[in-house]
Amino acid sequence: MPFVSKLVRQGTRLDNYYGPPYTTWSVASIYAFQCGVPLLVNQFERGIQGDQHLKLKSSCLGDFLNASGIKLYSYLTNVFISNFKQHLSSHKYQVFDRKEHGFRLDYDLVDYLTETVFPKLAQSNERFVLHFANTDNHPPYYVDKRCIDRNVSINDKVFKCYDCLDQNIERLFQGFEKAGLHKNTEVILYGDHILMSVPFNFMMKSNNMNTNNRERAPIFILPYSNKAVIEKRTSIYDAAPTILDILGIEYSPRFPFGDSIFSKNVGFVPSENDYMIILNTTDPGNASIGNCNNKIGFCSETIN
Repeated sequence: MPFVSKLVRQGTRLDNYYGPPYTTWSVASIYAFQCGVPLLVNQFERGIQGDQHLKLKSSCLGDFLNASGIKLYSYLTNVFISNFKQHLSSHKYQVFDRKEHGFRLDYDLVDYLTETVFPKLAQSNERFVLHFANTDNHPPYYVDKRCIDRNVSINDKVFKCYDCLDQNIERLFQGFEKAGLHKNTEVILYGDHILMSVPFNFMMKSNNMNTNNRERAPIFILPYSNKAVIEKRTSIYDAAPTILDILGIEYSPRFPFGDSIFSKNVGFVPSENDYMIILNTTDPGNASIGNCNNKIGFCSETIN
C-alpha cells in the first residue's frame, strides 16, 4: 500500500501498539474507539457481537464533541452489523448509510465525499468530525474494476483488494486537500482486524505489535500531525482521549481506560477483574470470566 505507507512516514505514528481482547473486530473497534470500553461477548454467543452492549447508555466520544458544539457525521458503505448505525446515532452522529446516500461500494462513496461532502464542509466553516467506515476490503475482498491494476503479475485477490483500498484512500485524501480542509483539520486513519492473530479470535489473551515489523504497519496514524513516533505502549482505548486532547476539550466523566497518545502517561487497559465487573454490570449472570483453555475469555462455568 504505497500511499498509506507515505502517510505513515509523514505524520505521527504509533510504534508499540497493543490489541486488547474484545476490541479488534469491526464493531468492537468502533465501540472501544468511541466509548473507551470493550465490547464484551460470550464465547457461545459471539455471533450476537454484543448487541445489548451497543444499546447501553454511556458517555462516549460523540456526546462530549456534541456538547462542545461540534457537528458529527458518519458515512457508511455496506455496514449492517449489530446495532452499529443505531449506536452512532444514539451518540449524536448524523449517520448516512446506503439507504440515505445510495452507494454500496467504497469507490462510489469516496467520489461522493470528495465531490459533494468535502466542498460543503469547507464552505460551511463549521467545526465537524466526519467518520468514514469502508468495507470493500472485508472478506470476501471485493476488487473494484475501476481501480488500476498496478501489479499485473500478482494474481492474488486479497493483495489486489488492498491495493484498491490504497487507491481509494489516496483519492479520499486528494479530495480532502482539494477542498482545503487539510489546512485546519486533523485526520486519524486506523484499522480493526489487523491485530487479530487468527480470524475471529475474540478470546485472544493479548496481541502486541511493534511496527518495526513493516509488513504489519500501520495501525493508527495521524498523517497531518507533526512527524513523530510514539514509542510508549498504546491501544485503541487511547483514541477518544487523544481526539479530545487535540481539540482541547475538558470532559467528565473521564474514560476508564486509555490516555492521550501525546500524554507522558501510558493508558490503562482492562484487567481480568475489569472484564468481570463490566460483564456483571451490563449482563448479570450471562457468563463468568476465567482461564478457558489457556486463553482469557468467558466461560460457562464459574471459576473460583
